[in-house]
Amino acid sequence: MLILKQITKGKVPVKIYTDDIEHEAYQQLLNISQLPIIYSHVAAMPDVYFGKGAIRAGVDEIGIIPGSMGAKSFIVQGKGNKESFCSCSHGAGRKMRRGKAKRHFSVDDMVAQTEGVVCVRG
Repeated sequence: MLILKQITKGKVPVKIYTDDIEHEAYQQLLNISQLPIIYSHVAAMPDVYFGKGAIRAGVDEIGIIPGSMGAKSFIVQGKGNKESFCSCSHGAGRKMRRGKAKRHFSVDDMVAQTEGVVCVRG
């Protein structure tokens, strides 16, 4: 995916993968990029919007909440709850950073951990 814009005003860069972004979302990305807990960068995907940092859940909007390795994922339908900024949880956290996981686990480990997992696209 092509980075269309990069903001370097914060502690880490903001990589923006869309040319259609709300002013409020843009400001929120700048604020997030200055937080001390952000590790390498902030990514703004094409469906970026102003909110609390979770998946979109507008009225009848379909979304996916990915489970952690070996856990189920959920297909959800939004209710458009304004109190939660028309969003919902966005999945599992990590026990280790990606780089550490890549060093710790082999391809054979991943094959064993995902045995029986089926991906269905519709």
